Amino acid sequence: MDNFNWKDFEGTEFNEEYRLEALLGFGTFGGVFRAEQIFDGKHLRDVAIKIPDPRKGTSLTKEITVAINLDHPHIIRCYCKTDGVLDGKALTALVMELGQANLKSRMEKGKFSVEKTREVAIAVASALVYLHKNNIIHRDIKPANIVLVQDICKVADVGVARVLNDGTDLTVSVTGSYAYMPPESYLSDFSKIDKNVISTAFDQWSLGIMIFEMLTGRHPFKTLCEVPSEEPNLSELPKPFKEIVKGCLQKDYKNRWTAIQVFNALEPATPTKVPRLAVNPISAQILKVLIPKSLSGLGVRILIALFVYFWFFFNIFVPFQNRKFTEFKNYEQSAISKVKSKDYAGAIRDSTEAIRLRFNLLGSNSINDYMFYQRGLAKQALGDKQGAIADFNQAITLNDTDIKRGINAYLPRGEAKQALGDKEGAIADYYKASETADSPSFLCNIGEAKASLGDRKGAINDYKKAAELYKKDNYYGIDINCLELIKRFGG
Repeated sequence: MDNFNWKDFEGTEFNEEYRLEALLGFGTFGGVFRAEQIFDGKHLRDVAIKIPDPRKGTSLTKEITVAINLDHPHIIRCYCKTDGVLDGKALTALVMELGQANLKSRMEKGKFSVEKTREVAIAVASALVYLHKNNIIHRDIKPANIVLVQDICKVADVGVARVLNDGTDLTVSVTGSYAYMPPESYLSDFSKIDKNVISTAFDQWSLGIMIFEMLTGRHPFKTLCEVPSEEPNLSELPKPFKEIVKGCLQKDYKNRWTAIQVFNALEPATPTKVPRLAVNPISAQILKVLIPKSLSGLGVRILIALFVYFWFFFNIFVPFQNRKFTEFKNYEQSAISKVKSKDYAGAIRDSTEAIRLRFNLLGSNSINDYMFYQRGLAKQALGDKQGAIADFNQAITLNDTDIKRGINAYLPRGEAKQALGDKEGAIADYYKASETADSPSFLCNIGEAKASLGDRKGAINDYKKAAELYKKDNYYGIDINCLELIKRFGG
C-alpha cells in the first residue's frame, strides 16, 4: 500500500469484461483509465472507467446514482456501474464514454477564436441548463472537465455534483477547483451568504471564468485574493462575450446570469427566412389571367399569398420532408441490422438518431416505439441495465408489444430487472409477456425465465401454451431446446 501507484495497474483487468489500458488521470476520488470493454471474448469498444481509491474506502455510489440517469448530448454518457477488484479490494466502478482530449490541453496551445469560444460556451451552457432544470449543480466546471468526444464538447466529472432541494442546497463545505470558484466560496463567515447557500449560480461563475480564459489566454484575476472584492477588466472582450462574462462574474450570486440567459445570448432565436421567389414571365402571365382587373387590392394580396404558400409547400416543404423521412428509415434499418450483428454501440447511435428524426417529422405523438425497443436491447447487451429499462419503459408506454413485428418489451425488461435483483418486478414482466406472446419459441423463453426465478408452475403453463400453438400452427424451424421443453412439460 505504501508504494501504491495508479500506473502499476495499466495492462491489468478490473474484471473479465474490462481491461485497463492506460491511466488518464487520478485524484482524491480515485483513478480514471482508458479501458477495453470485452464482449464474448472479443473487443467491443474503448471506454473510460472511474475506479475509487482502494486505500481510502471511498465509494462512487452517489456519483453513479446521479450520473447514470443523465442524458444530454453535451454531457459525458455514463453507461453503467461494474464490480471488480483493484489492489486486492472489491470495488464498484463507473463506466463512461471515452473522450479524445480535454479543453485544458487545447487551451494550452493558445487563445481560441471567437467562433470556437462561442461553440464551446454554447455546449457547456446547454449542459448546465439541463443540469439546473434537474436541480443539479456541477460545482467543478473548468477546462479539464470539458471533454472532446469526436470534437463535440461534453461536460465530464459529475463527481462533485450535488442534487439541490427546491433549487438551493444548504451545505457546510464547498467543493471545486479554486481558480473557478465564485466569491461566496471564499468567505469564512458563511452566514454572510444566506447560511452558505450554494446555488446553480456557482456554475455560471465558473463558465464566465472559462470564457474569459478561452478568449484571452489568461485568468481574469491576477491573484485569487482579488476574487471577493476586485472587478475584472473586460474591455478586451468582443461582443457578446463582454456582456455575458460581466453577467456571469457578478459578485452577488443572486444577480448572476442563469445558464439559459448565457445560452440565449450566444444563440438567439432568429425568425425563419422564407426565400424570395423570382416570378418568371410564364408565372406572371398566369397571375394576370387568374386575377381580374376589378379585384380589390386586398383580394390580389390574398391570391398572391396563396400562390406563394402552395409554391413553397410543394417545392420546398414536401421534398424536404421526403428527404428527412428517407433519412429516418435509413437510420431505423441500420439500427436493426447493427443489433443483429452485435454492433451495439452503433445501434444505440442510429436508433437515437432515428428517434430524433421521427420526433422532428411527426411530433411527440409519433415517436418511434420500435427504436426504443432496439436501443434498449443494445444497452442491455452492453451492461447498461438501467438505461435499457428506461427504453423498454418508453417502448411499453408507446404500446410496443406487436408480436407480428417480433417485439415484446416485457421479456427483456424482466431480464434486466432480474439482473438488478428485482425479482418481483421481473416476474410481473414475465407474466405480462406471456399474455401477449403467440410464438412457441417466445413462450419457451418466457418459461425458462420464470423457471430461473423458481416459478415452476408459471413456467409449465408457458410450455403448455407453447405446445398448443406448436400443434395448432405446426411451426417449423423451432429451437431444439424449446421443442424438448414443450415435449417434457407441455404434453
